Amino acid sequence: MKYTVTRVNFDKLVKKLARLFKKLTENGQAFKFQIIEEGVKSVPVYDIDPINNVKYDTHNDVLVDVVTFELEFDRYAVDGFEVGAIVECTIDEHVNLVYTVAEDIDFADYRDCAFRCDHCGTNHNRKKVAVLVDRATGEHRMVGLACLHDYMGWTIANFATYLTEIEEILNNGDDLAIDRSDLGRYKVYIPTFEYLASCIRLTSEKGYFKNLKYEALKKMAEITDDDKEKAQEVIDFFEKYETSDIFEHQTKCFITGKVPISAENGYIAYAYTLYQKILDRIAREQARLAQAGVSKHVGTVGAKVSFVATVNLIGGYETQYGYMKIYKFTDADGNVFVWKTTGSVGEDRTDNIGRDYFYKPENGESVKVSGTIKEHNEYRGEKQTVLTRCKVTLIPVNA
Repeated sequence: MKYTVTRVNFDKLVKKLARLFKKLTENGQAFKFQIIEEGVKSVPVYDIDPINNVKYDTHNDVLVDVVTFELEFDRYAVDGFEVGAIVECTIDEHVNLVYTVAEDIDFADYRDCAFRCDHCGTNHNRKKVAVLVDRATGEHRMVGLACLHDYMGWTIANFATYLTEIEEILNNGDDLAIDRSDLGRYKVYIPTFEYLASCIRLTSEKGYFKNLKYEALKKMAEITDDDKEKAQEVIDFFEKYETSDIFEHQTKCFITGKVPISAENGYIAYAYTLYQKILDRIAREQARLAQAGVSKHVGTVGAKVSFVATVNLIGGYETQYGYMKIYKFTDADGNVFVWKTTGSVGEDRTDNIGRDYFYKPENGESVKVSGTIKEHNEYRGEKQTVLTRCKVTLIPVNA
């Protein structure tokens, strides 16, 4: 049969099954045990009345680790006999307590019977005995607990573990409910979709901030349909997104549910911001590729050129002569020119109260460039004309 139990119960079960399988093997009896699937499942949490031992006040479900496995085995028996019940005498000598192990067999007659031991043939004022059953013949035997190990090769504690605790775990596996007082033993997961939607809601309102991952957990109940739509949009994007970046890949694993989250998760909290940055990067790359197809080499090496273009400071690096800046100019035809210089593009100006300052143009402002063609090269598919000894003049906005 197939069973699904929580990881906590499964770990308890495995220890008990190991002892069972050892005994089955020693007696040549068959068993089959195979894990089919491990994952996370929503499980209800309940309180329990300790006096009446009944469940009440079911709480919100939690996500916990579960294991689905297949288990089949023969009941442990020696010479056809298995433990059917444990009988215990009370102060009232005419009333016995019967702890039934084989639920399909009626042991009512043992509530008022006298104790004996079919193994040693004596009573010894016994307080507990085991009733052994041969299912093939229907024969019952009563054996004292002190004799049970000699008779069957296993103590009554082992039998109780095998016949009651194992079956109790398996029988309780169907509802997978958790006692709230026992919840601390479980690794509880956060529902990824709702948590992501809550992170998106706060990011949309305030932008990304330091404590976002904690605040989002508190406000999961406030998410709207719009937040859910955005969350699904982000999940759909990452499902198809391929990346070699470790951070982006880890985010993808959390976002798409491949890795459950058990606490406030910084990857998911930052995911919406990362998603927007990736979209922006893709758009810029697409624009670059479009520009790369337009740009052509201009003039010949050594020739002087003069043109109007937009300016863009694209980076730089340290040299022994100072910081080398890299300027990129794009003319009206989409041709790209590159100039490396330790100076700065700009001009001296005076503000409205008479203070002098050096004005550096914003990226995209128009300038007039005069220079000498140093070489022609190509960078990431874009043809570039490299300049040297340039003179750059800002063009007034109203010119």
